[in-house]
Amino acid sequence: MDVAHEEKSKTRIAMLAASHRIDKDKLGYSLACGEHISPRRLEIDPIVTLCVDYQR
Repeated sequence: MDVAHEEKSKTRIAMLAASHRIDKDKLGYSLACGEHISPRRLEIDPIVTLCVDYQR
């Protein structure tokens, strides 16, 4: 599998996971600690899964 195809697959999986979190009303919460992810961070990357503290 080439790098571009692999990146597209990873993005597709992340988008499906984000869709699932929307369905469960969990989008916008860090998967690591459960705290809110800042709206600015979500604006930059809507499928982000971790707050800034845990992303570091």
